[in-house]
Amino acid sequence: MNKMSNIQLKRDVNFSEIEKLAEKILAEKPEKLQIPNSLSFSGGFGMEGAILQLLGTWFRASSTHTLHTSIQDLKPDSFNDLCNSLFGLIALRLSDSILLSGKQEVNLVDALRPAIPILNNIRSEEFKSSFKGLYLALPAIKSPVIRGGRDREFDSPLYNKEEVVGALKFNKITFNALSAIIPRARDIDSSVVSHLSEIIRELFTNTHRHGRADVYGNPLDKNFRGIIFNSMSMNSSRLKDIARSGGGDLTLFIADWKPEGNKQFKALDITVVDSGPGYARRWQKLDKDQLTIDLEKESILACFTKHKSTGSGDSSGSGLSNVLSDLKALRGWFRLRTGRTLVQKSFFNHDGVDTIELKDIKEKKDFLEGVVFNVVIPLESLLGDR
Repeated sequence: MNKMSNIQLKRDVNFSEIEKLAEKILAEKPEKLQIPNSLSFSGGFGMEGAILQLLGTWFRASSTHTLHTSIQDLKPDSFNDLCNSLFGLIALRLSDSILLSGKQEVNLVDALRPAIPILNNIRSEEFKSSFKGLYLALPAIKSPVIRGGRDREFDSPLYNKEEVVGALKFNKITFNALSAIIPRARDIDSSVVSHLSEIIRELFTNTHRHGRADVYGNPLDKNFRGIIFNSMSMNSSRLKDIARSGGGDLTLFIADWKPEGNKQFKALDITVVDSGPGYARRWQKLDKDQLTIDLEKESILACFTKHKSTGSGDSSGSGLSNVLSDLKALRGWFRLRTGRTLVQKSFFNHDGVDTIELKDIKEKKDFLEGVVFNVVIPLESLLGDR
């Protein structure tokens, strides 16, 4: 197979197209991936997380990684748009070489120069000044150290040395993140912030503990994890496209949310993502060629069983079972994609059981690396307007 076969990611890509791209990546193991400068609606409704999982799958499947950008000329601000998203930062930082649209190679240091003030603002917790728009990403990236640089994997507000910060600090980070992207963040009840913080902390602690090494415990040289906070505003047309691409459950769910006329659907979109071995390999301690779909489903059920957490101590959450009850109270929706499994659940009308059952776990064709967990909550629900 031609290693330079063209894998192209569109700006307005949807869930079904991402699955098709993943199938092609796994079959062809391409060296080159062509990407847009930015994503439609800032990658809202979990799309950026799905793209990041696609990137993680590419990094594992292919031996070398050439990033073909849509940037025409190298100027000081040429890479601004790419650096203003988690998907862009990770694609640039973990690729072996970077090309302009005309295939001229660009030095990594030049490509990442616009990221310097962004990352400095994140580290100093100046979240409002970090990214463009009502968007914030908190990355943790493991990569070869650039000459003259140093390993900054844990250089983040999310960490105290090399451990995830405790509950009080994480709650503060969550509130400051919401304040950076939601103008009326102070109208959010403190108990809601606490619930959101605990959801995110549990998910991120999972990525820290189980997403940095392979199933055999060997550290992954190219590895990422991160949190995305996106105050998204999406029109009816884009919602319909996402609904069609996400399958029946998502179509029904979005029908409840679809705005009338030219109105925009406004929601808080939170994604926690990692490029590790995924839930099933972590839980079963088996590589993917040894895993059956039944074992994968068993692992998902176990992860959401009450009192089953990733560990103990101050930085350990209360288990993924509480994620669902908290989401139900907030009328939220979530999407989990890991391995060959997909779980989607909606509590828009406060309906539904806040547990994961076997029938909720759908089988997908291809085994994708890592875990992407996306939560969408209507802003009106979050702000107490409904």
